Amino acid sequence: MKLKITFSAITLLLISSWAHSQTTQFRYRVFIQKKHKVIEETKKEGADTVRLPAGAIVSYQKKFKLKGIEYTADIKDSIKSDTELYLAKDVPEVTMCPGSATVAVDKKDKSKLHINYWLADKYDRDGKYYIKLKNREYVSFWHQSIEGGPLTIPFKYRPKFEKNGKNISDEFTADLNIGAYLGYSIGKIKYMYRRNEEKEPSKWLVSVGPFLSVSKVEIDSTSTVSALEPLKIKKNIATVSPGIGVMTSIYNFRLGVFLGKDIAIGETARKWDYHNKWWWGFGFGYNVGLLWGAAK
Repeated sequence: MKLKITFSAITLLLISSWAHSQTTQFRYRVFIQKKHKVIEETKKEGADTVRLPAGAIVSYQKKFKLKGIEYTADIKDSIKSDTELYLAKDVPEVTMCPGSATVAVDKKDKSKLHINYWLADKYDRDGKYYIKLKNREYVSFWHQSIEGGPLTIPFKYRPKFEKNGKNISDEFTADLNIGAYLGYSIGKIKYMYRRNEEKEPSKWLVSVGPFLSVSKVEIDSTSTVSALEPLKIKKNIATVSPGIGVMTSIYNFRLGVFLGKDIAIGETARKWDYHNKWWWGFGFGYNVGLLWGAAK
């Protein structure tokens, strides 16, 4: 039993390693609500004329490079004579823009979350939308998606039953199996801004969906007692296990409870007591990508 558990653990690690190498960085499709303070960058026609008297102090920023490194300087200067400035209007407006969207953190300004709406005809397709966070401020969104990935269910419990007049006892096993799942997921994702810190968004979700796994089982006379002619020797058989599971998330790992059925392959394999019987299982999955509701 310990050996089988070890095999399952190794399998999960191999699956996870493969999945990680295949994973593309995806962004969740989230639901923007009215409570979210979305800023829309808009430019209005015309300009403001500002008259600055001599001696007025003005502040502005200037970017420059020094030894290949880009810097931004905050400069204060005094106006030597009366001056008129013509300033183009560029007025960010806080708007209520509910709808489905993807969210991306600005690469240069981590306090800025870009909002990209999905097929939002009611909004300007060429418009720029974002949410601005203060230090240690956060914003969270509900999201949904359909995702898939590799799966292993090392722990199974098979309830007792009666077959061909024989009472088959319940059984708890830990064996090697590999498979894949497809699930509909719903949850929340939270973005938090901390000045001078790189912080990944935190998320939780619940995923429900079907799975399919394959495994190898060793059968003998003690595990074929319900057959009309029980086996007299040990034999390895292959099984296919369809079912459904409910999983929750820890980072990209999925921990879940599953309900499945073992279908033995081959005429001799069908002598197995637990052929075509339901079981409960505990297993691990790994998310390799969102198939719907995401954008690369």
